[in-house]
Amino acid sequence: MKTKYLTIEQLKRIPVITVEQGKQLASDILDEQLELHRQMQSVDDITEWQELSDRHFYLRKIRQSVLHDTGLMAIEQKKAAKR
Repeated sequence: MKTKYLTIEQLKRIPVITVEQGKQLASDILDEQLELHRQMQSVDDITEWQELSDRHFYLRKIRQSVLHDTGLMAIEQKKAAKR
């Protein structure tokens, strides 16, 4: 999934259904974060840099949330497999 075409609100609304899907979403978000970071290094305009920085920040928060939910899901799956 190309996360750079989605708004922050759209990214927040993506449901994490499986562990694999959550890991893939987190990976896609990380790829965009790295791309934004590279762009931020070459930007001279403070306004454009701030926009990139804001998106990078919100992506980080969303990625943390996705990884947290994915981790909880993986723990529940492991517990269910032991029963």
